[in-house]
Amino acid sequence: MDTSTRTGTPLRQRMTEDMRMRKLEDKTQQAYIRAVRKLTVYLKRSPDTATVEDLRNFQLHLVDSGTSPITLNATLSGLRSFFDIALGRVELMARMQSVKLPRTVPVVLSMQEAAALIAAARNVKHQAALSVAYGAGLRANEGCRLKIGDVDSQRMALRVEQGKGAKDRYAMLSPVALQRLRAWWRVGRAQGKMLPGGWLFPGMDPMDPLTPRQLNRAVHDAASAAGIAKRVSTHTLRHSFATHLLERKVDIRVIQVLLGHKKLETTSIYVHVATDLASARCSARWSLCRRPEVAAMGRPTLEVADIFPEHGPAWRQAQRGHLSLAQLKVMSAITQCRTVALGAMSCAAKAVAPTRWPTTPAATGIARSARARRPSVGCRLGRTICCRSRITTWSSRCRRPMPTWRIRTRP
Repeated sequence: MDTSTRTGTPLRQRMTEDMRMRKLEDKTQQAYIRAVRKLTVYLKRSPDTATVEDLRNFQLHLVDSGTSPITLNATLSGLRSFFDIALGRVELMARMQSVKLPRTVPVVLSMQEAAALIAAARNVKHQAALSVAYGAGLRANEGCRLKIGDVDSQRMALRVEQGKGAKDRYAMLSPVALQRLRAWWRVGRAQGKMLPGGWLFPGMDPMDPLTPRQLNRAVHDAASAAGIAKRVSTHTLRHSFATHLLERKVDIRVIQVLLGHKKLETTSIYVHVATDLASARCSARWSLCRRPEVAAMGRPTLEVADIFPEHGPAWRQAQRGHLSLAQLKVMSAITQCRTVALGAMSCAAKAVAPTRWPTTPAATGIARSARARRPSVGCRLGRTICCRSRITTWSSRCRRPMPTWRIRTRP
């Protein structure tokens, strides 16, 4: 209903004219007038006589009566428009704060449930409308106000004119939705409901489009017929569209454009409901937690041992007097020894054929003495010099195969 045709008091007429000058939508004007009417009923007098304390008590009354946060914020927006713009009394709403909305997770249908819901619709028109709503991710109002000329079968796109926020955009058109639209076109044209250049989904009167309430009622009937126990609506199909795209590894910014979201934060809510994406992340994390084979690890392009010979002397000179003897020993050992933890040449060790280490008593004694003198720093460091050998042994700390080198003690 157009609020500009409503007659009332001069105060209401002024508020209506101010909203018309701002070109607010009819539903927005009705919501703002409804908010001022609530305040008038609470005060039992003209709303322009309200004080700061009256507005505070009115908000407490709404909270105590169980008003939802969304309705409460909408009421405050209407009162702010009335007092700030219509009356010019900004100080009255200065202390009125909006309520934080709870972060909820939307209900999402699986692909099988979405297909069953669309197939369970009563007639061809509802099947085509629900198929477009799911296949393009449209809002209920956007799907109802589509026109015949908005369908571009060559580019497989739908033109959405003046959607939410008075913005135009293009939505994707799936082949299945196009087939259902063509079936509805033949039926509707035979019934005389498809007028040239008219609505794609007309209502009872072909001159008027299908209303979102009628489409939502069709969704409820189809969900009952399909045996879906979830609480679904037309917007549930939009949630399912975005979630299924995200589970198919579609970039989230592409989904943002298709949905017509202004902020990426609004689209990111579907990350929490994409179960396939979450299970894939858990599988990848579990594979990283398992013990990998060192032979399969590639050598990094830059190792820690490469940094110390180049920048170590200058850094030690700058930190002279602040480094302990143990730190200097560790730096020196890292410079001389290349371990797996620091990026050892495990690939090179694997490429060369392994040779048998001589098991003579002298060699065994040298290895045991060097192993007994190594410090507890996680690798074979200390008073041993390592040269590249081709022997693989087990580390006593991490228990994973790692290449070691022929050990010889310093003289």
